[in-house]
Amino acid sequence: MKKLGVIAVSALITTALGASVFAAEPATYLELKATASDVQPELSCKVTGLEGGAAYTFYSNVKFEDITGTNFAYIAIYNYTADNFTDGNLRPESFLDLGAWKDVGQCAAGESSDWQEYSQEITLDEVTAATMINVGFYQAGGTIKLGDMRIEDAGGNVVWSENWGYGYDTSKWVEYIKASQTDVKGAYMDSIELIGYVEPMVEEAPAAEEAPAAEEAPAQTAAAPQTSDASVAVLAAAAIAATGAVVLFKKKR
Repeated sequence: MKKLGVIAVSALITTALGASVFAAEPATYLELKATASDVQPELSCKVTGLEGGAAYTFYSNVKFEDITGTNFAYIAIYNYTADNFTDGNLRPESFLDLGAWKDVGQCAAGESSDWQEYSQEITLDEVTAATMINVGFYQAGGTIKLGDMRIEDAGGNVVWSENWGYGYDTSKWVEYIKASQTDVKGAYMDSIELIGYVEPMVEEAPAAEEAPAAEEAPAQTAAAPQTSDASVAVLAAAAIAATGAVVLFKKKR
């Protein structure tokens, strides 16, 4: 597959690759580093929710630094049919050219670029089954800093986006290695690092306050009734009257 030439840096660039404008450095971005080789280390993400036959615009905030080797670093969009795409093989060895694949941005060996927002209009073929965003080095090395990305439909509605706000999801962004190059030097990125990411704070619910323990009422001890000599005599008289018996009480000395 023939690749297109390098983008020249200017305030607004419009070429076969699309357009780009200067952009501010994002607070969080993904940094990819690779050593120049004869192979093509690449990071790929499958985009879901797009419709075959529809028109979209892809925006990506990217910076290329100190690109070396014989070719270039890039960000691109590829489209696949259902016949040559499976979830287990995100980038087949060969794919049907639907006429809709686009190199969005490139930086040639020996060059660098500032942060720029690249944009590229794409119209999907009716039989498009999957769209991939691919970022990597074609026979090149250096650093790619990948910031915010989004895809808008013809009405300007965002239908897909990535801003690294939830971290670097390795189940969504997959480092693609061709089966014939798994043991080839340079086939893998040297490093993939998320820069500026801050783990979201999770507030813990305040612990429920314990209800104060109820105060125990002081134990009540019934005092034994005190019996006087007079009351004893009265009780004895009542007993005699009731039973007719003679009851003798002796007082202790």
